[in-house]
Amino acid sequence: MNARDTSQFGHNRTMLHKAAAHGRVDVTRMLLSRGADPDAFDAQRRTPLSWAARHGHSAIVQLLLDFGCEFYMVDARGKRPLDLAIEEDNMESKAILERMTVSHSRRICMRVLAALSSDKVQSCMWKWRVWAAEAADNEYAIQVLQEVRHHSRMQQSLDLQQSEVLKRMSAVHEQELAELRKQRDAAIGKVRRLSQLGNKQLAEDDSGGKQGIDLAQAKAGIASKENVNIAIANS
Repeated sequence: MNARDTSQFGHNRTMLHKAAAHGRVDVTRMLLSRGADPDAFDAQRRTPLSWAARHGHSAIVQLLLDFGCEFYMVDARGKRPLDLAIEEDNMESKAILERMTVSHSRRICMRVLAALSSDKVQSCMWKWRVWAAEAADNEYAIQVLQEVRHHSRMQQSLDLQQSEVLKRMSAVHEQELAELRKQRDAAIGKVRRLSQLGNKQLAEDDSGGKQGIDLAQAKAGIASKENVNIAIANS
């Protein structure tokens, strides 16, 4: 149950490490019920709780804490599970671990006071306060989780709305671009037709001018011949 993956990329992790890192709540619960060590270290000195907190699997974080795992252990970089949750901005895991950290310290103090008190009544009062604090912490934790999940759903809804707005804006932009391309192609076609008509007109003007020159030259030749004939007749 606590066998380790010693392959090249196994990082000396147990099955519980992998189940916690991949968010497998059912597998995590099964492994814990069969005796898996919740505080086992891998090659980076990280526990299953560290990986669950880092990847934002809040249900597994709560499950491991309920099972009684240690949450103050630090990895090779000196990071606690809470620090890893904060680094990755996993709000649900962060809220669970922060509340556990505060309430755990307070309960330890009350338990010490209950153990040191020589007055049985006072000792019972401290034990009752421990029980009341645990009950209040559980209720508060549930409220925090509900608020965090509500915030997460609201954020997802907002992201979806923004995505839809961007899609609509993109569609309108594409339509405008298509219309502009259509107008551009129409203008280019019109310019080409006008250019072809202009070239044709120029060719016709050139042909007509050449014919006019040839006719004038022919008339001039006939006139000169007539003038020569008249001069010969007069002589």
